[in-house]
Amino acid sequence: MNTTIPANHAALAAAGTDAATRARGTAWTRLAAAARSAIIYDPRDATAPHGFATRVVARALGPQRAAAAPMLVHYAMRAFGLACLLTILLVSINLGSILSDIDDEAATLGDTPIEAADLEPGPAADAAVAGQ
Repeated sequence: MNTTIPANHAALAAAGTDAATRARGTAWTRLAAAARSAIIYDPRDATAPHGFATRVVARALGPQRAAAAPMLVHYAMRAFGLACLLTILLVSINLGSILSDIDDEAATLGDTPIEAADLEPGPAADAAVAGQ
C-alpha cells in the first residue's frame, strides 16, 4: 500500500489555517491515496468456487421442494366442497317453497290440453299434417 502523499496534496493540506481544515485535508488525501491504490474488480476474472457445478447438478436432480401452489389447490378444493354442500343444503331447505310455487303456477294454467303428436310415418301422420 502506498502511504506517501503527493506533494501537491500535502501542500493543500498544510495550507489550511485552522486544525479542522488541516484534518479535513489530511483525511481527504489519505482517502484519495487509498482509492488510487485500490484493486479494481474485473468480472472477467471471476470464476465459480470449487464444487459449484456439482452443487448445481445435485440441486437440479435432487428432490423438489414443496411449493405453495399445491397447498393453495388443497384449500381451493376444500372451499369448492364447502360451496357445493351449502348449495345442496340451501336448495333442500327451500325445496318445499319451490315445489309449492310450481304447483301454484300449474294451477293457474287451468286445464290447458296438452296433446302428443304422432310422429311415426304412416297414413295417420300424413292426415294429421294435411289437416293443419
